[in-house]
Amino acid sequence: MAPVFDELNKYEATTHFMGQSTVVLDGERATGETYCIAHHVSASEGKRTLFIASIRYCDVFAKVEGRWLFAERKLIVDWTDTRGMGVSSIIVYFIANLFIHLILS
Repeated sequence: MAPVFDELNKYEATTHFMGQSTVVLDGERATGETYCIAHHVSASEGKRTLFIASIRYCDVFAKVEGRWLFAERKLIVDWTDTRGMGVSSIIVYFIANLFIHLILS
């Protein structure tokens, strides 16, 4: 996992909104798929950029000593978008995050 966090640490901020999940049980194993919209904010030369990715996690789980653990994870990128963040974009970004946080709380 360290390489994943090293890659994420290059961003000023990240937010991942997890969406619908499906899990199929098969004895001591299971498979699952989870949808996610990931937001990554970076800054360079005084300009901020927002990178957005629609991703899916395709997982395999294993029950080991009574606990469900990740056995495998595959990341699928469905689409991405990169846009500049002006003042209005930053305000919309933070209002949207606040709104979603309030809904999920």
